[in-house]
Amino acid sequence: MTFVQKASKGSKALAAFVRKNKIGPRPAARALDVAHPTLIAWMEGWKRPQAHRRQAIERWTGGEVKADWWILAEERQDVKDVVPFEPESAPESAKTGTG
Repeated sequence: MTFVQKASKGSKALAAFVRKNKIGPRPAARALDVAHPTLIAWMEGWKRPQAHRRQAIERWTGGEVKADWWILAEERQDVKDVVPFEPESAPESAKTGTG
C-alpha cells in the first residue's frame, strides 16, 4: 500500500460504490480480503491499494471502479514524459545489452 494525502478518482469511486450499494465497510473489506481500516484508508484517500488489489476492486465492483483510477495526475504525467525506446537511435550498448 502506498501512503498518499490526496484522494484519487479510485478512492472517490470506491467510496461512492460502497455508499450507493449500502455496503458497510466491514463486509466490503471482507469481500476484498483486507482489514476494515485498510478499506477506510483507501476510501478516504489516505492510502492506495497495490496493483493486484486495484484489479480485485475493479472485479468486485463489476468494473464501476477501474484499476487505473488509482493513479494520480502527477504519476500519469510521469508516464507521459517517458520517451519511447527507438532501436534506430539507441546507443549500441542498449541494442546489444553490453555496457
